[in-house]
Order: sequence, then structure tokens, then C-alpha cells
Amino acid sequence: MTPPPEPPRGMPTRLLLTLLTALALVAAIAVASVRMHPSARRRVVIVLPTAPGLREGGPVTYLGVAAGQVERIDLSTGRVVVTLGIARSDVVLRAGDVVRLRTAGLLGDRVVDITPGPASARALAAGDTLVVRSLPAEPPAADSAAVRELMRAFERRDSATRVAH
Repeated sequence: MTPPPEPPRGMPTRLLLTLLTALALVAAIAVASVRMHPSARRRVVIVLPTAPGLREGGPVTYLGVAAGQVERIDLSTGRVVVTLGIARSDVVLRAGDVVRLRTAGLLGDRVVDITPGPASARALAAGDTLVVRSLPAEPPAADSAAVRELMRAFERRDSATRVAH
């Protein structure tokens, strides 16, 4: 009877490297899911006078950088009470911060945009409420004039085509 064949010598090293790589991948996915998991977010409530077009799940930016999302909109008190989930740990919200709603994207999605107020203002803790008395006017979109001009060009072309026929 012949002895069983010996496994190739490089096999345990390759197997170990494969297992270590898989373990590192699982750890990276676990860390990323904890960061993005809603329970890992700080919740801050803002009270707005109005919130046209705002929706739950909409983005929240801080200095123009994605910082979280709109988790809940409550109208039961006769005011717009919005719960924000702030995912970034480096965002410090303060009582004097300026909140505005701006339009983003081609479909006009509404974004809660926060700009820092005075650094001397009290920092908001998780669960604190920031009451916004009035929303600053949204600056006109940089491309709105270009879109209007494009629409006028199409209208001129369309009217010229009708005259030609």
C-alpha cells in the first residue's frame, strides 16, 4: 500500500493569506456599516417656519459637505419639526448656526444646509433643538440664467419652424 500524497507545501500559506484577507474585508464592512447605521447618528431637532419640498431621507450638508440626512418631519404641532441624523463626528452644531433649505440636482431635491454661526455659541448636544425663526433666501442657482436662455432659444427655434411650414 502506498502512503497518501503529501499536500503541496505552499498551500497552508495561501490558505492563511486568503483567510486573513477575508477577515480584514469582513472587519472593514462591519466598521463601515456601524458608521452609516442610523443608530450611530447624533439626532438634532430643528424647528422651521416652513419647509417647502423637504422630505424624509433628504440630505443634510454642513459647509456644503454631506453630513447626514433628514430622519423625520413632524407637522403635528403646527410647526415643521425636523429631526436630523448627523453621521459625521467632526460636525459641531451650535445654537447660532444658520440653517437654510437649498435646491440641488436636476429634479430640485431640497437639502438642509447648515453654515456655522459664531464659535462662541453653545454647542448642541444630541437631542437638542435649534429653532430657526426665518430661513435665508436661497441664492439663485448659478445655472438658472443659462437654463432660461436655453429655453428661449428652443422657443425661438420652435416658432421659426412653425412659420417655415
